[in-house]
Amino acid sequence: MLKIFSALVIFTFAVIGVLVTVVFFGMQYGVFNVPGSIINRNASFGPVPTTTNPLPKSIGCQPQYSQVDPCEWNETVEWAVVKGGLEKDAPIINKVA
Repeated sequence: MLKIFSALVIFTFAVIGVLVTVVFFGMQYGVFNVPGSIINRNASFGPVPTTTNPLPKSIGCQPQYSQVDPCEWNETVEWAVVKGGLEKDAPIINKVA
C-alpha cells in the first residue's frame, strides 16, 4: 500500500512538472498569445481624451518659472509632461483607485 501511494505521489509531481514545463515553453514561444485580448481589456476604460500640449524639447527648467539654477523639480519640462499625463488620466486613476 505504501509503495502504491509513494508511486502515485511521485507520478503526480512528475505530471505537474511536465505541465509547468509545457506552459513555460509555450509562453516563451507565444503559443498561448490571444490576439486582441489586451485591446478588449483596455477598451473597458472607455475613450480617453487627449489634452496634452506640446512642450519645448529642451531639458531642464522652464524659463518662465525658474528663478534659481538649478530649479525646483516641479519647474522642469519633465514634470510638466508628468503633470499633463496625470491630469489627462485623472478619471481613470480615480476609477481604479
